[in-house]
Amino acid sequence: MPRQLGPKRHGNVLSSPPHRNHAARIALPVIASGAAVAILPFIAAFLGCAEYELLGVPFPGLRDTRRPLSRRGVAAYTLAMPSAPTAARIVIEHAFINEWHPKYDLTEDDEGEYRRLLAETARDLSTQGTISKDTFLTIWKWKGALRVIQHVRLGEYDDLYAAAFRRAASEPPERKLSALLAPGVKLPGVEAPTGSTILHFMHPHTMPIIEVRTVEVLYAAGLLSTDRRDLAHYEEFRQAIEGIRHRCPGWSLREIDRALFAYHRQFLEKRAVQQAGTACNHHASKNVAGWRHRSAAVLQSARGARNILSTNHDRFASVFKNRTGSSFSTAEIMKLMLAESEIQAGNVLPNDHGEGNKGECSCAGTDRQIFDRVGRGTYRVRSFSS
Repeated sequence: MPRQLGPKRHGNVLSSPPHRNHAARIALPVIASGAAVAILPFIAAFLGCAEYELLGVPFPGLRDTRRPLSRRGVAAYTLAMPSAPTAARIVIEHAFINEWHPKYDLTEDDEGEYRRLLAETARDLSTQGTISKDTFLTIWKWKGALRVIQHVRLGEYDDLYAAAFRRAASEPPERKLSALLAPGVKLPGVEAPTGSTILHFMHPHTMPIIEVRTVEVLYAAGLLSTDRRDLAHYEEFRQAIEGIRHRCPGWSLREIDRALFAYHRQFLEKRAVQQAGTACNHHASKNVAGWRHRSAAVLQSARGARNILSTNHDRFASVFKNRTGSSFSTAEIMKLMLAESEIQAGNVLPNDHGEGNKGECSCAGTDRQIFDRVGRGTYRVRSFSS
């Protein structure tokens, strides 16, 4: 049975240690029934940012604690109650944002560029009432959407795009994206993720960026009815983010976005990879008897080849040496590395072999550097030296 988490139980009474915050202390009734579990996400949504955490174990009992949500807590919940509603696993509140938004910088290094683009966009709006082509292209690159830039009619930028951004600037928040994407006015090559990114830099306090990671976290938390990312569902997404900001005052759209992005990158994606690895190991175990008949020479050769790849840099270089010029998302890099090399999931940090983080590889800044970061969570393979 998993280790008891949360406050101690004395009879039927839960006692919690003093908490450093003066947030409302909420007691959730412990009701062992399927119907009760089904309504927990709605209770969580109603309670908003009161500091609590829902941890479940298989019936006949439920366990609850009101400590801030932690990575260990989420993992314990997932292991202890795999059949629980996904929405009960993630509670997006003050403690969640406070923990995860600083962790964004562990894998991403675009904060300086983000702030520079905010200032550049503000200058354009103040002098032109829209954004220049150069600023548009820089934002597009920051978004990591250069792969689809060919669908944008740059030759018609002033007539189509600059004019549309000028119109959108005067619309209320709920109609800004429609000014770019609605039938009859849709900008060629611009979709909800890229359009909302442009609008975010124009209006950083009211227009959040809709993208795969933030949407999947909100969907897993039960704050969205779908994980689709299009114009039809943008307003629901915007309202969900506004709801978080209303319940958790003091946090900016950028900080909320950073927290959701980091949680997805550093927890949800790794958990998915680990689960996939477990499934692969289970399948492989069925064939272990056949593997034992391989010749000793072949096995020795394979071991020797693996031993040569003694560093993470060697493992990255081996996987990407024949993929020069191709661009990959972090999730795609993770899948390739786990499939084609012997590396631990926690060591798949592409930016360590790109522009570099605090724990960067010695290849960063040299002709051995493997990646160039071309957008948020997107990397292009360089022509690197062995």
